[in-house]
Amino acid sequence: MADLLQSFLEFWVDVILLVPRLIFWVSLQLLEMVISVISDMLAIPPEALAASFPPDILYFLTMFQLHLGLPWVGTALLTRFIVRRMPLIG
Repeated sequence: MADLLQSFLEFWVDVILLVPRLIFWVSLQLLEMVISVISDMLAIPPEALAASFPPDILYFLTMFQLHLGLPWVGTALLTRFIVRRMPLIG
């Protein structure tokens, strides 16, 4: 009788855990798809992107040092995102 009850409980635990497992699997598939799209977008060489800008825009981009500022802003935003996800801090 105890074995029957144990198997019955294991079955319902598997049924209940099916939803989180499906959510996890779907999120992994979505993440894989997003990463493949981003890697395809980054396949364009930076020289080709820089060559597509007119010289006036390139002058202002270098004068404002966007090549330094954009990574700093991206790092700051990523750090803010990570810190806000920490319990008791964010």
